[in-house]
This record gives sequence, structure tokens and C-alpha cells, in this order.
Amino acid sequence: AWTGRPTGLDADGGRLLLPPADLPACAAPILRWLSEWSGFRGPSRTALPQAAACDVVFAAGASDIDLLPQLLFEEQGAFRFGLSPWHSTRKGPWSCPQDAFVSDAPWSGWTSHVREVVARARATPGLSRWRLGLVQSANTPAEEKRLRTLIDGCSRLVAACDDRPVVSCHPQSVDYMYGDEQSQGRPCWFGFEQSLDGWQSGPQPLVPEDTARLNPFASEGTSSLRFELSQRGAQGGVAMGGAMCAIDGNLFSVETLACDLAADGGGMVQFYAWATDERHRWFQQRLACIPANHRWNTVTIAFGDDAAWEALVPGSSWGAEARRRIRRIGVMAFRHADASSTPAAVCYLDRVRRLGWPREAERRLTFERIAKSPAEVSRYQPLSADFDLSLAAKNPFDPDSADVVAEVEGPIGATGSKRIRYPAYWAEPIRLDWAGGREQTVTDGVGRWHWRFSPPAEGRWRWRLVARIKHRETWRQAESDWCETVVRGGAAADALVPVRVSRTDAQTWEREDGTWFYPLGINLRSPGDSRQDQVLSEVPGAAGGAIDDIQRPLRRSEDFERLGTRAYERWFARLHAAGGNWARVWMCPWWCGLEWKRSWDGFGGIGWYSQESAARLDRVLDLAAANSIYVQIELQNHGMFSEKVDPEWVDNPYNARNGGPCRTPAEFFSSDAMWTIHAKRLRYTLARWGWRSHVAAWVLSSEMEFTAPWYSESAAAGDHSPTLQSWVDRSLAWFRDHDPQQRAVSIHFSHPWEGTKIWKTTGLGFSNSNAYTGFQAFPQLGGMRDGLFDLPRALDWYLNQHFPPSKLKRPTLVGEWGGHWSENHSPRLSAELHTGLWLQAVLPYAGNTGFWWYLWVDASDSWGEFAPIAAFVAGDDRRGAGFVTANPRCDRQPIVSAIGMASATAHRYYAWTTGLDQDPTRSHPGDAGAMRVATGQALSRWQIERWRCRDGTVSQRTEAQADAQGQLAVPLGALEPDAAFKLQRLEPAAATPKP
Repeated sequence: AWTGRPTGLDADGGRLLLPPADLPACAAPILRWLSEWSGFRGPSRTALPQAAACDVVFAAGASDIDLLPQLLFEEQGAFRFGLSPWHSTRKGPWSCPQDAFVSDAPWSGWTSHVREVVARARATPGLSRWRLGLVQSANTPAEEKRLRTLIDGCSRLVAACDDRPVVSCHPQSVDYMYGDEQSQGRPCWFGFEQSLDGWQSGPQPLVPEDTARLNPFASEGTSSLRFELSQRGAQGGVAMGGAMCAIDGNLFSVETLACDLAADGGGMVQFYAWATDERHRWFQQRLACIPANHRWNTVTIAFGDDAAWEALVPGSSWGAEARRRIRRIGVMAFRHADASSTPAAVCYLDRVRRLGWPREAERRLTFERIAKSPAEVSRYQPLSADFDLSLAAKNPFDPDSADVVAEVEGPIGATGSKRIRYPAYWAEPIRLDWAGGREQTVTDGVGRWHWRFSPPAEGRWRWRLVARIKHRETWRQAESDWCETVVRGGAAADALVPVRVSRTDAQTWEREDGTWFYPLGINLRSPGDSRQDQVLSEVPGAAGGAIDDIQRPLRRSEDFERLGTRAYERWFARLHAAGGNWARVWMCPWWCGLEWKRSWDGFGGIGWYSQESAARLDRVLDLAAANSIYVQIELQNHGMFSEKVDPEWVDNPYNARNGGPCRTPAEFFSSDAMWTIHAKRLRYTLARWGWRSHVAAWVLSSEMEFTAPWYSESAAAGDHSPTLQSWVDRSLAWFRDHDPQQRAVSIHFSHPWEGTKIWKTTGLGFSNSNAYTGFQAFPQLGGMRDGLFDLPRALDWYLNQHFPPSKLKRPTLVGEWGGHWSENHSPRLSAELHTGLWLQAVLPYAGNTGFWWYLWVDASDSWGEFAPIAAFVAGDDRRGAGFVTANPRCDRQPIVSAIGMASATAHRYYAWTTGLDQDPTRSHPGDAGAMRVATGQALSRWQIERWRCRDGTVSQRTEAQADAQGQLAVPLGALEPDAAFKLQRLEPAAATPKP
């Protein structure tokens, strides 16, 4: 019963729970006992020889003296319970230890015993405190009152003649300010009056049969929970049983659980408490060993951070993290029966109650174990701090419970320097281990606070940590010392310079250092996508290799899913090797999403951010950085708030049917209260990943026309949703106010013709929708050509009809493309990937992104299609060029087609055998004639480069002159099956001076 935390007592009955302490063994004087014992004179008179012997002990010195020893109720030692003068065999009130507080009689005489011990021992050298070591339970409210009267009386006796402190070891001597009676107006958490309240026998398989029943034997009220102990092994073996309840609740404020236990069947029954936390880790604590005599025993279960729970999962430990979500609690009972014992045994549980917020000395909030970044860092490296706080928070993810930030100033001395506040974040260490042919998450220690901030400029920066923790109902605050860090001007060799919309040409991208940037990449949404299984099955060759070889050939979505983040190991490395630099990753319930309903492992509901998902995104971004890949992060997916397309609302924690606050998914976007909750998730996202320079863009949601507000409002509002418009405006303002890197923020629609009003929103960072040729069944993406899908027409319409960069004044990217959105075959994808990459390369897109069928790209080893594009655009700074789409005429039309872009000084074109975008076998081996380019500049001279599309090399470099009408004939040669062209105007030769 000793919890390790003594209670400090004062003469006025005040009780203050003290910090954990290892109390040393100490003297426990017994000066009064049975008169039959030599030298003793009965329970009311002091034994002088015994007193003299104690005086000798006192004279030798002691730090503690026990005035109220627990040995009075034990059956070991000389002064044991069965020989007590207050035992029923001597006409006393005690027949068993449970009778300790049934009567005042024994204790009225004991107080005079305490007075005499204090008088004799107060001069003991080194004496620092008096101890009340009694821990025998008081088993009814009346008995607990008697216990407290005894403890208070002893404290007053000491205070009358000595000023040293008195500490009690009894767990029931603590005063609590929080509990079931205070918070719910009822005396207990589980009273078992009308039902089992969700309790049952368990856990299985240790307790295979459910014997839990209500029983009229009760410590309070009319019934209790009864469960049986079943025999294990032969006669004389151990009988065991237990009861459990799936509570799935936050017990952070609970310091102690108290309950009443009883047993029948004779002998002694040893009880244990157990609990499982969010990650199903098992903790157990040994409780009392009680006689099976049909008597109630009040038992306390220490539940604070420092409680003596034994963790059975290696690497785990009891603490605030475990208490924040307890999935199940239970008690186990063990009874050893010898051959003569009754094999049957029954246990009873009643009056389970929560006790919290003990009266204790005020606890200050302080920073502990701070590990800081060096005093000097390179540009684009973060300032950092990893630290602990002396007080835990009920919810460390919620700034209304734990508001932990850094105040940052800099560059010191620079014009416009100001102080900002940038949040820290709580993270629990999760390993991503490989076991059994799949990646698995494993908890690896306890959580800590972390702060990361990438200064937006070089120079001297100063910063300090500021923490506010809500401790019970009071905010505590602490500040660290100021630190100063110098940010050097030069970037580290491996630094990824942040990207932004160009400041000189809003239709393109550039790096923060002023160099041009061209996104070249692919969708890498999540490790799996079952829609791709059909095309994966068509890839030649078979899956194979050792199951632990993450580079082995794969042909099923579920095999990629097993890889977890290791899929990105292979993808990023292969994309980088092909010259790619951009990927789109989703934060969705099945991959890297932070919030989802509690019944999904790893999720805790609203406001509790999945550390497993966060660890995955950490590693994805680490791998991206190692391969120089910039990442566009989709902050949520449409299905989360949809009941119609990819519907996931049924599992959403915001759904009222799951205990959430929203009756409909539309309320998430319209409610101010929901925005407040959502902004907390944005804050955590920015704190944990916003410091990374290669996080290039935020996208608020995928396919917004499939979310509930669009379905309910767009028809009446003219293809518009005022609710989504307001939510987008609010989100853009939030990032503008909080993201120091000022990344591009956008939205995403599936159909590029939807949301035209929202796409005109000022502040959207780039245009971002889908261009599947399957959409050409609808007229809004150019329609089919002669009944056939036509990718060139789709990409042309997407760019010039729906997202013209010159009108919207922002970069245009493709969010998704590649055949049909769900039904394809491998040859079609091969054709579209090849031609689509080249089409984007020669059109005034701001990048070359969005191919969806990434599992197929990997399985078919089509990564090499990106390398020629990377070579073609390398060094091709398009800022300020003013490119517009150009449609040159080809001599062999319609067998041969061409498209591109033109400016006053440069042209880029792609020519192909018509139909190549749907059939990769198309070619034109003969002379394809010429491509007639309108330069608009009579007699201008041009350098012409002809590029081989298969390997990205220049096959021919020539010069030619436009005719008097500015027409330039560009020879196409044989198209086997295509070619790309760069045209650069040559400056006219300087005039020769006259002699």
C-alpha cells in the first residue's frame, strides 16, 4: 500500500502530499504489550525495560522514528497481529487485520503511547522527522474517518512538543480536490448497482470463461461485481481470475484509483491491477494480499506519473503518456490452494472511484535537459531545441493545455527586424522497424518537446523558449534564457534552398537564392493504391526476391503497402537518379494523417495527433531531403468530409455518430468552433514540418468538389460554394500570418472546369487540378478527337481554357493525369507518360508534375522517362520570357502533330506521330516533312536544336532564317516516334564599320 509518496501533516489537520521519497528503515518503538510478556505491563502501561532499551537505540542516532508502525497488523516478527493485546482472543475488537479501524478502543490508548515515545526520542541525534508507517486500509467511510482522526491526533501530539515534520505513509491520508464525487455528484466511478457497467471477466486467454455477475454482497449500495477463480493445474495448484473494463479514457488527472475488494474460499488472495495504454502496452501493479474471509478491503492503486507500475513491454515506461489514454483496466486475483483447501474461490469488486489533484506543495514549471543547436549554423539549417518540462500537460498537442513556443528576434540590427512567436511541438519517439516482411511502428522511449525554426535571412538571431502549461486549473509559465545564433550566409552543400513563386514572373517558380526552379516529379500519395492492381498485373515479369529485399520487383498494391516508408526509399532514389525533384504526398487517414477516430490503431480522435503517422511523414521528408526532392503536402483528403465520392465520413472523428461535434461534414468547413480545432492541427503541422526547406507547398484539400459543402451549395450558387470559399480565404490568411517561409498554398479540384470562382481567389499559390484523358468523355477538357482520347488536347485545354497563367497570374501545375482515373491498361499508360511529360515540357506550364500511376511507374521501371525531360529543361530559365502556346502547322498533318510555346526570342516544340499518346507503337519512319513556325519576325535567324526524346540528347544543331513573313521551316526528319525542338533567336551580326 505504500505509494512512495509520504503525506506531510500539520497540527491543524492539514495534509500535503510530498514528492516521492525512499524512506529508510527506522526504529518503531513498542513500549506497551501483553502483561504475560516479561517486562511488559499490558496495553495501557509502559514497559520500563523496553523503554530503556529504546533509549539506547535513540542515543545512537536516527533520522526517522516510526510512531505508528504497520507491524501491528502483520504476522511476522515478535510484535505480530495474532499476539496483539487488542486481538479478539484477548477480548479485543480485532479478529483480523481488516478490523483495524472498526473501533476507537485500541487507538485511544495508543495516542498516549505516541506521546511517551516522542518525549523519550525528541533528543535523538540526527532525528529529522517523525513517521506514521501504518498503511492498513480503512474499509468504510466511518473507518476512514477514524483513521484520519488517529493521524491528526498523532500530528497534534508531536506538534505540541516538537517542531520536526510528521509524515504519513498511509495512502488514505491524502486529501484530493478532484474525483467522482466532486465532478459527477455521485460517490464512485463504477458502483455496479444496476449493471456490470461494461465490466466482464478477463483478460483472455488467462481468464477464458466470463463469470462476472452482479451479487447482493456489497460494500456500498445493493450489489457488487462477482467473479470466480478457476483452478490451474492439479489439486493444490493456483486458482486465478479477474475482471476488466474497456474504458478508453484519459486518466491524466487521476492520482489514485480506490476500490473495495473481497474474497471467499479461505486462504489468502493476491490481487494485481493492470492497465493497457494507447499502444496496447501492458502495465501491472501488485496490490494487497487479503484473506478470503468475506470481508471488504479498501485498496488503493497509485496512478500518478511516479506510480510503481511494471511495464511488460520492453522499452516502455509508465507516465503521463500512458495515462492520457488508458484503453483497459482490470484486476487479477491469484490464490494458492493446498491439498486441504477448498478449490473454489470467489472475488468481489465494488465502489471503484477516481481520486485526483492531491493537495501538494506548489510545483513550478521549469525547462529541463535542453539540447540546443550550435551557436553558428549554415543558411537553411534550423535553430533547434529539444527539451523536457517539469510539468506534464493533459494534452500536449492542444495549445489550450500546453502553449509552448519560442520567441525569435532577427536578424538583429537589420531593418524590419521584429519578434515573432513560433510553436514547439510534442513528439513521442516511434521507430519504423522492418519485421515479418512489413514495416511496423514501435514505441521507442518517452515523448519530449522539440522546437525547429529556419530563419528566413542570414545574420544574428536571438531566441528563447516560453512555456505555458495548464496545471489543473491554473496556468504555469516559464521562460528559458535568451540564446544567440549566427546564421551564416553560405548554404551547406546539401541544403535544399526553399522554392517560391518567382518575384519577377508570377507564372514560374524560383529558389529563394534567385535561381530558376522547374518542378519535375510525380504523385507519390501513399505506399499503396488498389486501383493500380490491374495495370500492375500487366507489367511483364514476375514479382520475386527475398521478402526483406525492399528493392525486389513488386506487382501488387498490398506489397507496396507493406513497405511503408521504405517504398519512398526506392521511389525517391529512382526519381532523383532520373533528374526528378518534386513529389506530392497526402496526409490522409491511411497515410500520414494526424486525426482519425479512436478505434483505428494509432489515432486518438480530435485533437490527438497520431505519432505513428507523424513518424512516417518525418521519415518521408528525411528521405526526400536525402534525394533532393521537394514535397507538396496535401493536408487532408476529400473523402474525409464526403458522403458520396470516396466516402470516409462514417469513420471521421468529427462525425457526431462517432462522438464528434458535426452533424454533417459541411459543418467542419462552416463552424467557427471547428476552425479553431482545425487551426490547432495546422499549428502542429507547421511546427513539426514547417522548418524543412524542401516542403515546397501546402494544399488545403484534395478534390474539393467532392466534399459536402460543394454538393450542397454548388448547384444553387452557380458552380460555387460560399462555405468553401470562406474556408479557403481563412486558411490562406492563416498561413500568410504564420508560415515564415511564406510557401505557396493552394487547393485541388478533380475536374478543372469546376470551382472557377474559387480559383480566382487572390493568394492562391498555384493552379492544381486533374487532366485525365478519361475526362474527355465530358466536353470541358476538349472532348475526344474522332472518338479517341487525346492527351495533347487535354493538356492544352487544361492550361489555356481553365488555368491560363497569364490571366490568373500564378504558376500552373497538373495535379493528376494519366489515362482514365480508375481504369487503364499498361500500354496506354506507357504512351501517356512519355508524351505527357514532353507535352508539359514544351508548353508554358510552371513544372512537369502529376502523373498518378506511380506504382505502375515503379513496377514497369519507367522512371527513365523523366531523365530526358530533366536534360531538356536544364538551365532553361523561362522567367520573363512571356511564353504562349503555339500550334505550328506540319506538312504531314494529320499523320504528324506538333505543339509548343513561343516567345520573342525562344520557341519549344514537341512533334510526334499522331496517336502516340494512346498507342506507344505509333511511329513515322519516313521523312515527316517540316514544321512551319510563325516567328513574327521577318528574316530573323534562329538556332535549331533537335532533341531525341528517348534519351534527352541533341541529335542535330542547325541554323535557319525565317522568310519575309516570319515563317520558319523546321525539318522534322523521321519521327521514331517523336522529337523535341529548341529554337533560339540569334542576334543579328553587328554592322561592319565603314573605312
